[in-house]
Amino acid sequence: MFRKAANIDPDNAKIWRNWGLSLEAIGEPVEAIQKFEKAVFIEPDNAQIWGKWGFLLLKIDKPQQAISKFVRTIELEPNDVETICNWGIALGMTGRLDEAVTKFEKALDIKPDYIDAWINCGMALAKMGMFEQSVKKYEKALFLNPKMANVRNRIDEIKKLLKLRNEHSTQP
Repeated sequence: MFRKAANIDPDNAKIWRNWGLSLEAIGEPVEAIQKFEKAVFIEPDNAQIWGKWGFLLLKIDKPQQAISKFVRTIELEPNDVETICNWGIALGMTGRLDEAVTKFEKALDIKPDYIDAWINCGMALAKMGMFEQSVKKYEKALFLNPKMANVRNRIDEIKKLLKLRNEHSTQP
């Protein structure tokens, strides 16, 4: 169906975008990326396409390539908290944890109830060994959604680590 539509109207970015979304939905991110690349060539100022392209690059473990797509998305839509958060995830995947935390906090400045940003910020802080700050971020996510057992488990794990660290540091 999409192939036929693209053959009839090859300069229609919406066809290529929808084809990409369909491919993503059936678990074909590499093929979906090709369709988003075509769509953005036709419609270079479409932030949604750039953001989705970056997200799919994250899914196939290409965070460095994803970052450039997120940069373009934010140039077009500066307050897109989902993209800012995804940019933070990509930075974290490349080991740039300080920058990742900055992105998560920026997303939270724009949308303070964005649970994913609280969780991802907590994860990045924990990876940096900043456990107390990490717990605070996770607790905020849990406050926003008390049913998140995985977040409660992370808080418990970090508190155990903190307890062990404190016990170890007080031993002669």
